[in-house]
Amino acid sequence: MDAPENGHAGGATDLPAIVFAPARPDIRPDHRDEMVFEVRRASDGGLALPVFSRLDRLTAALGPDQPWV
Repeated sequence: MDAPENGHAGGATDLPAIVFAPARPDIRPDHRDEMVFEVRRASDGGLALPVFSRLDRLTAALGPDQPWV
């Protein structure tokens, strides 16, 4: 299957260059320098990583104390 001319599999041409994702520091021993991404359960039962194109959208949806990367 060939890729669309715009180079995006979904045909989208306006994807953000940067996204913000909910994450927190890993508290397990020997993992202190790592982050844990906070995935959510999707309506179809699968796992999804919510991402936001703007930080104010992340804080509006998840609260001002939500850690992020």
